[in-house]
Amino acid sequence: MRQSRLTTLAIVIAAVSATPAGAELLRATCVLEIDGETYMEGPCPVVMEDDGSFTLGADGKSQVSGYFAMVIVNGPDTASAYWNEAPGSSHAQGELGEVHRDGACWSNARARLCAWR
Repeated sequence: MRQSRLTTLAIVIAAVSATPAGAELLRATCVLEIDGETYMEGPCPVVMEDDGSFTLGADGKSQVSGYFAMVIVNGPDTASAYWNEAPGSSHAQGELGEVHRDGACWSNARARLCAWR
């Protein structure tokens, strides 16, 4: 379990540093709400992966100036979510837990992450 968690965290950190092949950079409308507070609402860059995983608020090329979050798809309608917790931080070390898909949003009791065009 610990090794799997460390592997996932390494993937999260690496994903912010470069837009990988097979990923598509989009402009979308984004929402990032955590613990009842809105950290992002409006246009933002979104990096979409082939498996449905995505990063919102960071394009993988520019230095992060605000907040960003990642949704890493684990299976049908379930994923793990992370965010950078501090504006400008380049690592998504803050675990948001397992999230479930509802339309353009992924959420749980703590967080809601949305991206749509």
